[in-house]
Amino acid sequence: MFYENEINPVIEAHYTNASARKPATVAITERVLGDRQFKKLIAVTGKRQARKIAAQLGAIPWNF
Repeated sequence: MFYENEINPVIEAHYTNASARKPATVAITERVLGDRQFKKLIAVTGKRQARKIAAQLGAIPWNF
């Protein structure tokens, strides 16, 4: 599904758990030819909201 030689951009969503100092976040990235560029960082309340945001943006959930 994911190859280093892809020409078309792949939109991915990366989830980060909350900590005592930082809220949970979803990082939206674009990957072309194996190069990952971060586009947005969105604060979320949990994985459920993160999945909804990823679906709205057409991103592939990477680690959740």
